[in-house]
Amino acid sequence: MKAFDLFNASVSGVPDEDTRPGEFAPSSGRRAPQSPTVQTFVTPQSLVSFPLAAGLVSGFWKAAQVLLPEIGKSPWVGLAISLLVGGLIYLISSQDPRVVKTTRDKWVQVGIGIINCIYLFLAALGIKVVT
Repeated sequence: MKAFDLFNASVSGVPDEDTRPGEFAPSSGRRAPQSPTVQTFVTPQSLVSFPLAAGLVSGFWKAAQVLLPEIGKSPWVGLAISLLVGGLIYLISSQDPRVVKTTRDKWVQVGIGIINCIYLFLAALGIKVVT
């Protein structure tokens, strides 16, 4: 198992004559020569499904508060940690050679990744308030 396998998922589908290159139509009984792979952290579905990453951000932020009490309590530290965790997940998942994407796809994924990072920060902020 490679590190990017933790963040990427294969999607079944077959090429369709009406789709553009890189797009796949729902399976129509034919087997696709190769299943496309998508990054799960930079998809709209990931906006609601990453409690492990939120826990990491919360834990690192709490550690920063203990180790660096003067600056660790700032919400900007939590946001920076969220951006670092999200960026690391994006870098790991983008190394998968099975992921084929255009420049437009990359920009869309970066945008969704930034939204996820903000969501990670908000989740960690909520965890911090509860604990």
